[in-house]
Amino acid sequence: MSFLTIAFAALFYSATILFVVGLARRIALYWKTPAPLKIPTTPAPVTQGGVVTAPTTIILQGPHKFSPGQVRIGFGGGMSRDFVDEGVAVRGGQRR
Repeated sequence: MSFLTIAFAALFYSATILFVVGLARRIALYWKTPAPLKIPTTPAPVTQGGVVTAPTTIILQGPHKFSPGQVRIGFGGGMSRDFVDEGVAVRGGQRR
């Protein structure tokens, strides 16, 4: 075997050992870290009616759902780039 083959093999094995040792150290560090304290969040609905009402109102009354000039997902699952540019309808960068 040539010197270059041995050098590349040594680099590969040393990189593999370095990766495994580093991964083991990260796992050990994660294992020793205590669980974080619970962070208080905004009040959530506690009844089943509140759980249903909250997302329904967000979906039906979303402030940015129909704003012009933004890319929206269309009925076909694709992206729709229809928007109005200075009063002239534009689709895909070409004026109609």
